[in-house]
Amino acid sequence: GIDLALWDIAGKAAGLPVYSLLGGKTRDRVRVYHGIYGDSPKEVGEHAVRLMDEGYSAFKTSPLPSNWREIPWRQALREADQRMSAIRDAIGDSPDLAVDVHVAIRETALSLELARVITPYRLMFIEEPARAEFIESSAELRREFRVALATGENLYGLHRYTELLNADAVDIIQPDLLCCGGLLEAKKIAAVAEAHYVTVAPHNPLGLISTAAGVHHAASINNFAILEWHGDHKKKKSEFINESWVPANGYFELPTQPGLGMTLNHDAISANPPAQWDRGFATYSDGSPGFL
Repeated sequence: GIDLALWDIAGKAAGLPVYSLLGGKTRDRVRVYHGIYGDSPKEVGEHAVRLMDEGYSAFKTSPLPSNWREIPWRQALREADQRMSAIRDAIGDSPDLAVDVHVAIRETALSLELARVITPYRLMFIEEPARAEFIESSAELRREFRVALATGENLYGLHRYTELLNADAVDIIQPDLLCCGGLLEAKKIAAVAEAHYVTVAPHNPLGLISTAAGVHHAASINNFAILEWHGDHKKKKSEFINESWVPANGYFELPTQPGLGMTLNHDAISANPPAQWDRGFATYSDGSPGFL
């Protein structure tokens, strides 16, 4: 957060958008994908239709049902197939569709089984089928997959990404601008990825300041692919800034205002003190802990 604040201050002092400080823009707008949610195939299909009506053309979802640890694996695979079928039927063949496994599967063989079930649904990428620091597992999965492997949201610093890239263990890297080391470090990471013919899809599950940083980062690199966006969640946080930050037809136009292109609504922030967020703890049916 401090890194982004300093870039915002520098941009406003110079009268320039942050992407200009990072070397200038490489594009005029930034494409986003929206998350699809729901407990049943019917619910994810209906959410997908609503998002299509709002102009989005790229999406991401969790392929497995939320209770997959509590049911037999074969049943979980059948339900994954049903979920993906419902979404693809709802959006048609043209829109992009990705899935996020959330590093939840322990065994490489099970990740491969899941990939074989969902690959026929013409995926943009499979995200985090193994933890990014398990480089050998990621490399094995990438060799076997017939779809792009995306990962990296939990890595910090240029050198960790370089290890992943040198191992040919990733097709799309997903640095989180609040965790990877900041905007300048992300710029270096993107440059190394470009040398490996790997694209960048920044991880962006948090608020609108993170989103603004993602837009400026995307604008300043050559190998940007797409930016994560959860508009339904971020609507709750829109009162904290004075400007409107909403994509149109699945794209953010680049801001022309100096800095990040936003100013804080301090009255709204003061009226909404921060609340503790509890991610929860996943367990299997026998009570053993699962990966988060």
